[in-house]
Amino acid sequence: MTTSEWLAVLEIVTVLLLGLPLIRALAMRAGASPEVARKSVHVATGCTCVALPWIFERPLPVWVLTGVLTIW
Repeated sequence: MTTSEWLAVLEIVTVLLLGLPLIRALAMRAGASPEVARKSVHVATGCTCVALPWIFERPLPVWVLTGVLTIW
C-alpha cells in the first residue's frame, strides 16, 4: 500500500472512532433513545462505506480498513 492509502485508512479509522462517542454524547444531550444513537451510527458508517470507492482506487486498503475495524 502507498503512503497516501495508509493515511486515508488512518483518517477513516480516526473519524469513525471519534464519531462513535460524539454521536453518543449528542444523543444523550438531546435526550434521544439509545435506538436513535444506534441508528445514527449505522447511518454514519454506511455513508463512510459508500464513499470508499471514491477514496481508494483498489480493494486492498478497504480490506485493511475492514480488518482493523473488525479487530477493534
